[in-house]
Amino acid sequence: MWKPRTSACPPPLTFPVMIDSIFPDNSPLRVRRVRSYRVPRYPDHHDPDPTTTPQPVPYPWKSGVAAALLALGETSCDRGKKEQGASTQPPQGPPLPPPAERVIFPDTEKEIDQIVAEALRETPKGDQNPFAQAFGFSGLPHVSSSFGTGAPTPLDSVLAQKLIARLFAAESLKSQPTTFTENDFTATAQGYDPEKRIGYVMGDEKNLGEGTIKSWTTENIFEIAAGKVTAATPKEVADLKKDLDRGAHYLFDGRTLDAADTQHLADIAKIESPQESAKAYLALAAKLDEPKLSMTEIEHAEKMAEAHQRYLAIISIVDKRFESFDRAGSEYGKLNYAMYQEAEHRQFATQEERWAWIAKQQESINLKTQHEQLTKLAQSVREYIAWARRNGLQ
Repeated sequence: MWKPRTSACPPPLTFPVMIDSIFPDNSPLRVRRVRSYRVPRYPDHHDPDPTTTPQPVPYPWKSGVAAALLALGETSCDRGKKEQGASTQPPQGPPLPPPAERVIFPDTEKEIDQIVAEALRETPKGDQNPFAQAFGFSGLPHVSSSFGTGAPTPLDSVLAQKLIARLFAAESLKSQPTTFTENDFTATAQGYDPEKRIGYVMGDEKNLGEGTIKSWTTENIFEIAAGKVTAATPKEVADLKKDLDRGAHYLFDGRTLDAADTQHLADIAKIESPQESAKAYLALAAKLDEPKLSMTEIEHAEKMAEAHQRYLAIISIVDKRFESFDRAGSEYGKLNYAMYQEAEHRQFATQEERWAWIAKQQESINLKTQHEQLTKLAQSVREYIAWARRNGLQ
């Protein structure tokens, strides 16, 4: 005879059973088949910075998140693994490939001569300034990303200058280094013809300054110095000072410092006020660097072309037209994808043999990429010269 259960626990399930049959149709716990979904992907450098989207997150959000995570402590799962003696370390995967080195053409002079010859066979339009900021190709201001993969390789400054010098010579223009020191403009042009008043500045991390390149590793120094980031409590001040000193490490990384500069850097680190410390860091960096172009000065250079017929192109190495590839599916992306697909189907005796094969294929792809970058640059430089001649260049 059937008797009702006195226990509050539900009767045990007899498997197999459809889990979604347990919950009513309107329950959020009911399992439903997904008809379509977006394929997940790894974060990309083109994605918005999560710390600034949809709006900047005020300081000290980092310390707040860290405190919350620390308050949680260990999970029961982690404690259980430790009690059982199990390792919490992730399993080791295959060895990573060696870091890629910058690839230069085996015969640079011959390659550049070939690109120049190809560019001279075409007739440039010259109807507009291809390097004007208004067109948005320069990539400035450039904001480096702290996450994501697939960042394009910037234009090689050394190869670009060799190419432009050949193009200037082919156009009967001189290309000599010239320094400009004016009230609203201070810069060194890598190539300039003083008689015809035309030249260029190759903009890279060495000579691009305020408002042009914003690095996630050093931008906090500029914001703290400007008073945009402040701290109230002693703990927030200490945390902000740590964040500032970390950014200063990146700011001076790779610079040649003498004994006096090294001591000055140590003295700045002892300054308690984050804002005063940030200002001192920037002052020391300005003393060590060559004059840097700000966005305001770049705009001034464009106005000089119209007002005084001095044509000085600011060519950025992060110009979007000269990127090694993009997400629209350029030739580089296709070749790189095909190479890795082939590597998956090839048989290799060791991982070292596999990475050696990939490195060789990558070198070939990089050479094709550099040729593509410099070809586009040559076309833009010829258009710039043609535009200047249409507007008064003799």
